[in-house]
Amino acid sequence: MSRLVRSQHLSWFQRGEAVFLYHDLYGFLLEMSADLKAFVDFFGEPQVPDAAAAHFAGTFAPEQCREFGSVFAQTRALVAEGEMELD
Repeated sequence: MSRLVRSQHLSWFQRGEAVFLYHDLYGFLLEMSADLKAFVDFFGEPQVPDAAAAHFAGTFAPEQCREFGSVFAQTRALVAEGEMELD
């Protein structure tokens, strides 16, 4: 299973309870809760996706963690370890 890591090209903003992730390379703007920001930040060091399910067991169901990982990978907020991101 490949390890994922947080993209180096993310900017974060907060307004009230909402947290916004902006991908500096691709222009994606995602609104989320603070617990989902913590999910993305968990991948500050390369992790296998199943490690997130274990880490967030009290917060998210394992199926939710898989879905979040998939969405964040599709939007390039999480990338495969060692993958070259375009500058």
